[in-house]
Amino acid sequence: MSQVGLLNRLRAGVFLCGGGARIPRVQQLAEQIFGLPVCLGRAHSISGIRSALDQPEFATAIGLVKFGSLQSRRRPSAGSLTSGLADRFHQLFRSARQ
Repeated sequence: MSQVGLLNRLRAGVFLCGGGARIPRVQQLAEQIFGLPVCLGRAHSISGIRSALDQPEFATAIGLVKFGSLQSRRRPSAGSLTSGLADRFHQLFRSARQ
């Protein structure tokens, strides 16, 4: 990354997501390699099932679902594939809260 000049663009630091983020001392290793602060990615804002899904291996998938949900609210288009998937995820999370 430093050869391409992208390291300077990571001002906020690095988030580790996925099952590999659970490897012991991987956070310290990543800090040494990147020379930046490193945090474990977690999905904090899903109510009701927070403890079950608040793990690094779910952070990317939950983040993508939340991003898609926000995008579909901004630009609703009837009958599109993305709006159908977003509706399904909304229904899934609503039924999980009840």
